[in-house]
Amino acid sequence: LKHFGKMLEPHISSFAAQFQAEADLDVRKLSMTECWVNMMGNGTTHDFHTHDSAVISGTYYVQSPCGCSGLCFEDPRTDLMTAMGRRKLIEFPVRSGEVILFPGWLRHTVPPNGGGAEERIGLSFNYAVRSKPSS
Repeated sequence: LKHFGKMLEPHISSFAAQFQAEADLDVRKLSMTECWVNMMGNGTTHDFHTHDSAVISGTYYVQSPCGCSGLCFEDPRTDLMTAMGRRKLIEFPVRSGEVILFPGWLRHTVPPNGGGAEERIGLSFNYAVRSKPSS
């Protein structure tokens, strides 16, 4: 897990830097608070959800077979879109060896995996603000 965290550091720093000014975010106070493995067989799905306790959430894709579904994000203007009678989803393709990061408050889902016999495997994680920076 320590090695995984080190591998993610440049990605997390770069992503967090985009929000530092507007959110008064000190990147040094971020730490991985949760990490889990997602193994999605053919037809497996994840319903819409958020990671409310996280500043940054993401997944590193260990294995993403040809034909597997991407990661879908709901347009954050949900109230406006609902009022217009539609809900807009943006799907990001997933590829083995790649990381997708997003704000923890952003609603997301994974449509049914259509990758056949191979499982889609990802290491998902959340980063939150520590109460005091590490030395």
